[in-house]
Amino acid sequence: MMMDFALQAVTRIINEGAYCNIAVNEVLQKANFSNHEKRLFTHIVLGTVENKIRIDYYLAPLIKGKRIKPYLKNTLRMGFYMLDEMRLAPHYVVNTLVQMIKKQDFKGSQFVNGVLRSYQQLPKPDLTKLPRKEYWHLKFSMPLDLLNLLIDQYPDRVESILEEMQKPTPNYYRINTLKIKPEEAVRLLQKDKIDFQIEDDCLITKTSLLNHSLFIEGKIIAQNPSSIKVAKTVGPKPNDVVLDICAGLGTKSMHLADLMENRGEIVACDIYPHKLRLVEESAKKLGVEIVKTVLADATVYRFEKKFDHVLVDAPCSGLGVMAHKVDLKYQMTLEKITELTELQKKILENAAGFVKNGGTLTYSTCTINKNENEEQIKQFLSNHQEFEKVYEASFLPGVSGDGFYICKMIRKDCM
Repeated sequence: MMMDFALQAVTRIINEGAYCNIAVNEVLQKANFSNHEKRLFTHIVLGTVENKIRIDYYLAPLIKGKRIKPYLKNTLRMGFYMLDEMRLAPHYVVNTLVQMIKKQDFKGSQFVNGVLRSYQQLPKPDLTKLPRKEYWHLKFSMPLDLLNLLIDQYPDRVESILEEMQKPTPNYYRINTLKIKPEEAVRLLQKDKIDFQIEDDCLITKTSLLNHSLFIEGKIIAQNPSSIKVAKTVGPKPNDVVLDICAGLGTKSMHLADLMENRGEIVACDIYPHKLRLVEESAKKLGVEIVKTVLADATVYRFEKKFDHVLVDAPCSGLGVMAHKVDLKYQMTLEKITELTELQKKILENAAGFVKNGGTLTYSTCTINKNENEEQIKQFLSNHQEFEKVYEASFLPGVSGDGFYICKMIRKDCM
C-alpha cells in the first residue's frame, strides 16, 4: 500500500507538475503510515524525483525507445533509485514493485520484472569517464540550462554547489521570544532529550519538532538561517513602521515583529489571498499583534504613507533552496528566470517610492543567480542615486543554510 502511494505521488510530480511538498504532504495526511513507512515513502518519492535525469540515463538502454505508460516508467524509476541509492535488497525491490503493478496490469508487471532484473545483471556506466559537464549533468541530475548558468557564474565552485544542493538539510527553527525566553525553550528541549544546537539565533536539529509542544504553541517557528539573517539585516526597532511588500507566508514579517517587540506597525503585502490568510493565522499562533495584511500587486500598488523600512523579499528562481525543493530544477527555465528578473525590477522600482528619507530598503532573494542579485541591485542604484548601499552579502548553499542574497540600502536625506 505504501508503495502504491509512492507511485501515485511520483507520477503526480513528474507527469502532472504537482509540487513535491504538496504531493508528499497530501499522502502523509491521509495515509495511515507508521513512522518507518512515512520516512521510507518520503525518501523514495523525493529521491526518485531528485535523481530523475541520472535514472533515465541508466534506464534508456533497457527500454530502447519504447513508449511506456507513465506509471510503468515511474515504477522503474523508483526501482532504480531503491536499488542504487537506498541499497535495498534486490529481491524486496523487484517483488514489491512487480506485485504492485500486477494488481492492475499483468503484462506490465512482467515488463517491470524483466527490466529490473536486467538492470541488476548489466554493468553500470562509469559516469566519471564522461566530459565534466555531462558528468555533472547526470551525477546531480541538473538540467543543462541551469548547469550552464552555474558554470558561467561560478566556474571554480560548480561541483561543490551541486553537492550542497543534494545534501539533506537539518531542521531549522527560530525561537519566538514574544512567547518564550530562549533559555526556557532550551530547558524544555533538553528535558525531552532532543539533540540540538543554536547558532546565530537559529535552533538546528535533526529531529522534526513539528509535533512538539513548542511548535504547536507557536513558541518556535520553522525558519532557515538565511531567512533569519534577512530580518536581522533590516534591523527594525520598536515603534518603527515597516513594509514587507512580498510577504508570502509571512515568515519574515513574524520575525520583524519579534525584533520590534510587538510594538509599531508591519504591513504585509502579497498578491495571493490564500497566502495572506496564512499570514494572519501565523500571526495569531505566534502572538504577533502588529501585522496588517494588504492584498495588492507589489509592482503597481500605491501606499499613502512612507515607511521606516521596506523589505523586498523578491520572487526569484530559488537556486539557493534546491536542497529542500528537489523538483524546482525541473520547473525553472531560463525564460522563467528572465521573467522573474523583470518582475523583481518592477517591484524594486515601486517599493523605492515608499521609503522615508533616512529609511532603508532591503532586497533579498533565495537564489544564487547574480543576474537576480548583484546585477539587479547594480542597475537599480544606477537609476536611483538617492539610495546608498550600506550592506551586501551573498551566500552559497552550505552549512550556514540556503543560498541567498541580501542588500540593504538607505535613502539619503533629500531637501
